[in-house]
Amino acid sequence: MASIHKIPDSKNWHAAFYLPDGRRAQRSTGTSDKKKAMQIAIEYEKASQTGRVGLLTDKKAREVIANIYAVANADLMPASTVEEYFDRWLKVKSIETKDNTLAEYTKTTERLKASLGAKAKRPMDAVTVADALKLRDGIAAILSPSTANKYLKICRVIWNDAARDSMASDNPFAKVKVLDAAKNTRKGFTVDQVKAVFAKASASWRGMILLGFYAGQRIGDLARLTWQNIDLQREEIRLTTEKTGRPMVIPMARPLVDFFATLPASDNPADPVFPDLADLRTETLSGKFSAIVAEAGFGTYDKLHRGKEGGKGRGARRATGNLTFHSLRHTSTSELKNAGVSNAIAQEIIGHDSEAMSRHYTKIETKTLRAAVNLLPDITSSKGKSK
Repeated sequence: MASIHKIPDSKNWHAAFYLPDGRRAQRSTGTSDKKKAMQIAIEYEKASQTGRVGLLTDKKAREVIANIYAVANADLMPASTVEEYFDRWLKVKSIETKDNTLAEYTKTTERLKASLGAKAKRPMDAVTVADALKLRDGIAAILSPSTANKYLKICRVIWNDAARDSMASDNPFAKVKVLDAAKNTRKGFTVDQVKAVFAKASASWRGMILLGFYAGQRIGDLARLTWQNIDLQREEIRLTTEKTGRPMVIPMARPLVDFFATLPASDNPADPVFPDLADLRTETLSGKFSAIVAEAGFGTYDKLHRGKEGGKGRGARRATGNLTFHSLRHTSTSELKNAGVSNAIAQEIIGHDSEAMSRHYTKIETKTLRAAVNLLPDITSSKGKSK
């Protein structure tokens, strides 16, 4: 049975009890109050007895710690589930950060909750290094190592703040290494590969591929285009990029004009151009594109199971070979330069991430940009150049 005693040079009582393996142990109770010390010693003993019969789960251990905290402080120990802490954390960040940064934080918390599943309803300390690895590797498989590193770093910030708020005792994300993005550099498609992928795609994805090749924008921005972004009279696409917040006016190459002319435009300009894709998450869109690439014969398409090993579950997909939707952006840039288009014009069409560079390129006339995009190959036919 547990007991308490004093040791020399200590004002606090110490608890004596037996560990699950039968050894006698002594632990400070952290209090000089004899009554409280005895209650804490009893909690130690209960935990040890539970462990002796193999029933000391992490939940039970946290209950013991919470009981000891309540005895020592005459108050409940601060507690929070992952979901609850995320909600409070984002409210604070909504005041402290810019909208673009808050959007990145929100996406990170949503992706982590999806990756954790039922664990998101458990305390912050329930998240382990294995959970951190699962998030990093899952994102890297369908997006890119650099994107995975970004989410990993944001999670480190969240858990550091949780530790400061006494909601977490450890930071599992700090124990996971960032990936070497240089070893996984994206490469571009060849024009023949783009044509082959285009031939395998459904109607909506043909539109996406045309936009990726001729407009050079990111998959999320393109999937969420509405009819007010499409000006068929002027033959232009107008949008503001999500990543940089840059307004873009992109002249349409002839294959793009021909494609949009075949689509039934909505009477509501706010309606999405691709209703079957507009509400999908970026990871899901990337996975679907990877499947088309694999079907065209330029990669493999694997299901990465979540949950218990060997069990069934929802999966994320990936295509090997580093050919992603973003690769269309690289291909478009390369083809423009191969056609003799200057770097400044190519960057203006594709959209440079640097705000300073963007301001520098805005003086280029639309007719110059239109002439440049019409130098790109026509991926809808066997002919070489756009008409």
